[in-house]
Amino acid sequence: MFGLGRAKVLTIVGVCAVTALPAVTGAAPAVAAAPGTARQVCLAPGGAQPDQASQPVAISADGHYALVDSLADNLLPQGNNGNGGVFVCDLRDGRLRRADLGPAGVQPDGYSYGGGISADGRYVVFTSAAGSLVPGTTKGVDNIYLRDLRTGRTELVSVGGRRLPQVGDSGQPGISPDGRYVVFQSNRADLVPGDTNSAGDIFVLDRRTGRTVRASVGGDGGQATASSVSPAISADGSRVVFISKDTDLAAAAPASPGRRLAPQRARFYPLFLHDLRTGRTAVASVEPDGSTAAVTAGVLSADGRYAAFTSLDDDFLAPSQVMVRDLDRGTTTVVSTAPDGTQGDQSSYLIGISADDRWVYFSSNADNLLPGGAAQDFGYYRRDLRTGRTERLLRIPGAQNTLAQNLGAAVDARGTTLLFGADGSGLLPGDTDTTPQAFTLRPGS
Repeated sequence: MFGLGRAKVLTIVGVCAVTALPAVTGAAPAVAAAPGTARQVCLAPGGAQPDQASQPVAISADGHYALVDSLADNLLPQGNNGNGGVFVCDLRDGRLRRADLGPAGVQPDGYSYGGGISADGRYVVFTSAAGSLVPGTTKGVDNIYLRDLRTGRTELVSVGGRRLPQVGDSGQPGISPDGRYVVFQSNRADLVPGDTNSAGDIFVLDRRTGRTVRASVGGDGGQATASSVSPAISADGSRVVFISKDTDLAAAAPASPGRRLAPQRARFYPLFLHDLRTGRTAVASVEPDGSTAAVTAGVLSADGRYAAFTSLDDDFLAPSQVMVRDLDRGTTTVVSTAPDGTQGDQSSYLIGISADDRWVYFSSNADNLLPGGAAQDFGYYRRDLRTGRTERLLRIPGAQNTLAQNLGAAVDARGTTLLFGADGSGLLPGDTDTTPQAFTLRPGS
């Protein structure tokens, strides 16, 4: 939720791609795409403006449902209890449903914030410090929950071997498209046997078997020596990427791509890949020259073949760039490039990759991504990995730049609907609301 200072991950959900596409290495001419129409979503009954801020979290595979956090009290007739909430918006008919509810629809007695939504919009995973959602939980301890919107049942995900809540916060949940696997970060030591590293780790729950495994381990199964964060999972639950402060985590993994990691500055560390089938761990954030990059965000394609990430390189004063790593072929493509192939002259930020491995969505402040090199302001872009073509989808002018950058965005699995947050006063005619709200954009619509 807003103002909590929690790291959030925008995880893309979708069906497993049937075709793996090689990333292009050259750049095709960038163009300003046929402008789509921005539309505000997740409105109050009768189309009224939410009376407080809303923030986008995730979008379902087909672009049907949006997951948002909101402080608004007027989204549902029963209001909220002052903690805000996690809401699912039907983007076709405007219907709203609240996800962070307990038995008989009881509201949480603590804050909650969303994490991910299944492909069909049935399952929502979220974090909450409430003690009223599942019997036996402790108020004030962050736990991971899953809400089945079809049955109205909420289940606790972050549970130990005896299925009793213990001390230690959990967060940053994501979910596989079919709702079977939930990935999350946790500081708890009782989720798997032998967790003695006193650090935050990455875990995967198989809801079909009830088994939880740890993903933030080395290729020899050894524990990480420092915390890991920001997980994302492939559609079949077999591969997980995450950021880790343990820069030697992949040292024991055979044929790990990239060079041995140099210590990075505080807060920015490499992206790692762990394969739950083979047990191998490798560095995923590898630059085109083979060096290892620190990242601010990373996701996996639905088939687990590609890792997309925002790279900080080794020079933290240089603009961040969006890159895609083919984990099978060991090649990396820079996505945020000018028409002549040079990297963006200002920072770009990853949003996500479509399930067919074709479209990479990102935002950018760069001035050289389009022909002409004129100042472009902050905007949303997508890169076609088949043709190398970059399109600008929306420009966010002036003072709205900073707000839009901080609110995040997500794209559906088909690569056809962008969910983003912004101050709507400069996007929609007659809109004077300057509080953050959720919007969608369909390129070319």
